[in-house]
Amino acid sequence: MVVGSVGAVGSVGSAVATTGAITPIAATTAAASVALAADGVNRIAEGLSLFKNSSKSSDCEENSENKNTPINQINEKIRRGQAPRSIDHAEHDHVPNTDHIHFKDGRAIYRNGEYKHGPYNKRLTNAEKEFLKENGFKLPKDE
Repeated sequence: MVVGSVGAVGSVGSAVATTGAITPIAATTAAASVALAADGVNRIAEGLSLFKNSSKSSDCEENSENKNTPINQINEKIRRGQAPRSIDHAEHDHVPNTDHIHFKDGRAIYRNGEYKHGPYNKRLTNAEKEFLKENGFKLPKDE
């Protein structure tokens, strides 16, 4: 075996150029570099595969029904008659998490399911409950 000086980098190319043969150190370094590169490529491919498959998840379809519908779209549904007649309008406050829906009888419910003006004896109808859930509102605890 011919042992010669290896360049400053210690790469296979410099070992061959200097001595005409590959030193054991350069060969080990080259093999390790190739193994690391292959492992990195495999990890990147695996990550891309996971990312691609996550966008087609059935969870996304299930949660699309319970998304937080913007207030302007809720008001459009009310205006078009796509909401129960007992719902009057929806409002957006500038305080975070205080979007709410007003009913014609004076009740109002926040997105988190709390009543805005205190508890009421009147229970929500099934149509009201369904409309609230479809548009990202939680139901009050007593419902």
